Order: sequence, then structure tokens, then C-alpha cells
Amino acid sequence: HLFSDEGIPANYRQMRGSSVHSFKWVNEYGNTVYVKLRWVPKQGVKNLSMEEASGIQANDFNHASRDLFDSIENGDYPEWDLYVQVLNPADMDDFDFDP
Repeated sequence: HLFSDEGIPANYRQMRGSSVHSFKWVNEYGNTVYVKLRWVPKQGVKNLSMEEASGIQANDFNHASRDLFDSIENGDYPEWDLYVQVLNPADMDDFDFDP
């Protein structure tokens, strides 16, 4: 979470995420839109303090991947809500900033 106020994610299951870059989607008719993606965990968001992160990563730098693997292995399947921000190219000039 570079440049974020959320802190250090405790694991991937409880971490918000975004596509960072925008993408161009094209449908079967050749119509295009620009999109950005954002996903929010249904398990809630959990972050670590600097002290917690230092202690965990000193012992297991792969803790987030391991947590995700172990959860799925145990039948606890994480879920996220996916949000799509859509911009029609025809609307690009309607903003007073560069989207």
C-alpha cells in the first residue's frame, strides 16, 4: 500500500487493492471504455502496526502468501467485492483535471 493511509496489510485476505493502472476494455462491437478496478475484502480490512510488522516479517517474510494458501487449504475461501470505475473516452474533456 504505497502512498496509502491504510498501513501495512496483515494479509492478502484482508487487504484492499486496486489496479493502479487504467485499462481499455473493448466489447464485441468495438466500443471502448477506460476502467480502473478496486477490490474490497468481504472479510474486512486488517492492518499491522509497525511493531507487529517488524516482528512478523523478521520471522516469515512470506506470511501473507502463507496465510492465503493456508486459508484456502482449510476450506476458508476469501472473497472480495470488485468495483469498476468506467470512463467513456467521449467524456474525457468534461473534466477540469486530467483523469
